[in-house]
Amino acid sequence: MRQVDTPSQYTEELRKEAISQLDDDSRKVIDLKHGLVLLDVSRVVGYALARKGEFPGAVQIGNNWKIRREELRKFLHGEE
Repeated sequence: MRQVDTPSQYTEELRKEAISQLDDDSRKVIDLKHGLVLLDVSRVVGYALARKGEFPGAVQIGNNWKIRREELRKFLHGEE
């Protein structure tokens, strides 16, 4: 996937992929890029929030950021 930096660059295909990952109960984590799309924030803002501990469910694994799917899902549905 090509790198996208702003919400205006998020394609319909990427949005569907993000929703699919969020709805997949077999997944424990999703990619940060999909979390960015679901929250409709830019890459720069999303990484800054993750580093500050303010991105719902964000966890750093090595050099990669992942999102705990269930925590993000609850946040998006107003359950937290």
